[in-house]
Amino acid sequence: WFSCTFPTPSGTSVHQHVADVLDKLALFIDDQAPLDYGKHGYQSGIRLNDAEAYLLYSLEKPELGVHLTIASGAMSTFVAESETFESFMWHCLHVMQGRCTRIDVAYDDFSGLLDVERIRERLDASMFVCRWRTGMEQRRFRCLDNEPEGRIWKFGARASDSYGRIYDKKLEQETKGEPCEHEHWVRAEIEFKREKACGVAELAFADDATRQLMGVLLGYLDFKEEATDTNKYRWPTCQWWLDFLGNVEKVRLTVPRPDRTFEEAAQWAQDQAGPTLAMIA
Repeated sequence: WFSCTFPTPSGTSVHQHVADVLDKLALFIDDQAPLDYGKHGYQSGIRLNDAEAYLLYSLEKPELGVHLTIASGAMSTFVAESETFESFMWHCLHVMQGRCTRIDVAYDDFSGLLDVERIRERLDASMFVCRWRTGMEQRRFRCLDNEPEGRIWKFGARASDSYGRIYDKKLEQETKGEPCEHEHWVRAEIEFKREKACGVAELAFADDATRQLMGVLLGYLDFKEEATDTNKYRWPTCQWWLDFLGNVEKVRLTVPRPDRTFEEAAQWAQDQAGPTLAMIA
């Protein structure tokens, strides 16, 4: 999932701003259809590429800007054969100066390193540390014969800046009746919002993006081997978790600060330094 907002320039109407955004995205859009309803707090919208992708806006609220949101299943419609979705993100965030508001990072295991029973055992025994305060386990089964149809562990609150999930993706696909070519498929996923989303988006442009993003996951969730130290954070990390992550070090997210315009900088100086200057005078 990828979402970003394009602020409305001063003196520009929302109608004109929408037209400008569509013009700058023209190379990535094959189809657009106006919506009869709004989404995500916006009054109006346009569906893009006949997919779960929307450009949203409110004509009476220019301060909301124009919001682009693209579900994971729609990302491929914005990417040419020779390009990547990261190049589209770069266009949105650096060329068009949008601000990332949500980005989901999926970590897939097809080798069997992430085993749901092994994960359950660690969680049940509290042999892990994480940056979330609460978690939840959900299990779905068929009432007729108790056949499992899904199991998912959720970490954190959905409305917070980060929200984690681990689940059996292969079982999810099969339950939906969708074909799955993998013998094993377990997914760990983190949904980042607001400032955290901005930080993750910038990591996606790094030369070693995969290692950086794996390091972010380790910083959020770390499965442990029991030790005698009273501080669980100092317990050794499970080897199977390190193997899955590629033996990376923890990466702490940094939030990029947006460049201030001259007017914004002047206002900041007035708000922050004004009282001190008055005291000196």
